[in-house]
Amino acid sequence: MNTRIAPAVLLALLAAVPACEKKQPATVPTTTTTTTTNGSAAGDAMRNMGEAAKDAGAATKDAVKEAAKDVGDGFKALRDKAAFEIDSRITGSEPDFSRAKQRIDSLQGDDRTSAQRTYDDARSNMDKAKAMLGDLKDATAETWDKISAEARELANRAADAIKSLADGK
Repeated sequence: MNTRIAPAVLLALLAAVPACEKKQPATVPTTTTTTTTNGSAAGDAMRNMGEAAKDAGAATKDAVKEAAKDVGDGFKALRDKAAFEIDSRITGSEPDFSRAKQRIDSLQGDDRTSAQRTYDDARSNMDKAKAMLGDLKDATAETWDKISAEARELANRAADAIKSLADGK
């Protein structure tokens, strides 16, 4: 009986050993071709993103330059308009200076002295406005508004004073 048991035990033992074998999960083998392709695709994507960023940066830079040009052109138009208006005010008051001078010549005493002082102040303000007009034509975006306001104020004050004097008021 022992002879029958030994082969049966041996057979059972041989059948159990392969059943105890450790099983590994199934994996997809990675080849160098797959890795190279995936790495190349990622590299291409990164290069494309970099090029897109450069293109967007260049487009933004161009847009900023165009906007700055438009602002510069707008500033120049405003500055030139202000210079034209002030120059028109100065030029338009010259006939009043001539009439005021004739009126002063017809006055006597304190009236003449007072009228002459008004005339001289108006002429001085008008001359300052003319000088500022030259500065205004060369002014930058930061300085033109201040120069324009001062020149306009001087020209208006002088023109109003001389008109009043010329009209005898």
